[in-house]
Amino acid sequence: MFLKPRFPSRELLCLRSLASRMELPLKYRQQLTNMEKGLNGEMHFDSQLQGLPDEAAILCDLLFEINNTYFQIDTLLFSPEVVRLFEVKNYEGDFVIENEAWYSAAGYEIKNPLLQLQRNQSLLRQLFQKHHISLPVQSFLIFTHPNFYVYQASPDLPIIFPHQIEPYVSQWKHDTVPLSDESSRAVEKLQALHIETSLFRQLPPFTRKLLQNGIRCRSCSAFLKLPQRTLVCPACGVTESLEKGVIRNTEEWKLLFPEAPLTTRGMHEWCGLNIDKKRIKRILSKNYNRSGYGRRSFFQ
Repeated sequence: MFLKPRFPSRELLCLRSLASRMELPLKYRQQLTNMEKGLNGEMHFDSQLQGLPDEAAILCDLLFEINNTYFQIDTLLFSPEVVRLFEVKNYEGDFVIENEAWYSAAGYEIKNPLLQLQRNQSLLRQLFQKHHISLPVQSFLIFTHPNFYVYQASPDLPIIFPHQIEPYVSQWKHDTVPLSDESSRAVEKLQALHIETSLFRQLPPFTRKLLQNGIRCRSCSAFLKLPQRTLVCPACGVTESLEKGVIRNTEEWKLLFPEAPLTTRGMHEWCGLNIDKKRIKRILSKNYNRSGYGRRSFFQ
């Protein structure tokens, strides 16, 4: 059971929005591509875990702090007697290990993902010690892309290759033993210790004037048209009610400009499409709480 499911990070959602509304610098286009690829790999592994019985407790996308050090964990799987830590990578292509260093097929050295795995395992154990959790931790490096292979990898390394994921997970599909009291306590404690706000948000500088107005398609991110009363995507044909589109666009505004006031005038400009301002006001009044009066009023 996924007690803490995985969702796109705030940073990724912001980059998706900005990529549709402005020209992203190359650095951030690459960052967006890498984040999307990483999320796809993690979601693929999540899909493999979906078939596990409800007795298995799964926590995804965790951020912790111990001794002024922050660390992120992709997936934790709890069983009655052990916690399994998974670091998920969606690397593509051929790699080679030489003297514990990792190289791409082109000969470029990359970060050794095993070191990251070892660091996270060590920090998680320290977190367990601090909160008197006595469960052992086993850690594994999961590679999800079907076109990945690493040469000269010792069979003793805690690596699960793409073709091994399904049989590896299948061994627990009939394990219906309930969690022990210690495991249940650990799950509750880690959920409470998880830090919701990411400390690693990296976005390009942007202002309101740099961004294109409009309501993006929920399916393909193209900008919607309003030929009559219903929003229509000219790229993929998806339709949506005006109210739902305005609310989605309002939430996107709040994501990008969390400190800016939410006003009828601002949303009228942000949505574009020559929508009547009174309709925008009615939609906001129906879905948000209004504060203040007249031109100084805003929504929360």
